[in-house]
Amino acid sequence: GSVPVTSKVTTFTTDALGEFRVNLSPGQYVIRKDGPTLPSLPDVLATVTTGKFTKVDLTFDSGLR
Repeated sequence: GSVPVTSKVTTFTTDALGEFRVNLSPGQYVIRKDGPTLPSLPDVLATVTTGKFTKVDLTFDSGLR
């Protein structure tokens, strides 16, 4: 389902390996794909903790069957 979002904090693009890094203050964040096109991605909730890296795995659905 969709998670309520109060404001956009940042945008990012993955590198050639599909990885990304974003510097964020501690707190809870929703990772949401921009745009209506495929592949689709359900909202992902990530909790950022002070002094730690937060690993987030995103699974996209290409829609191909």
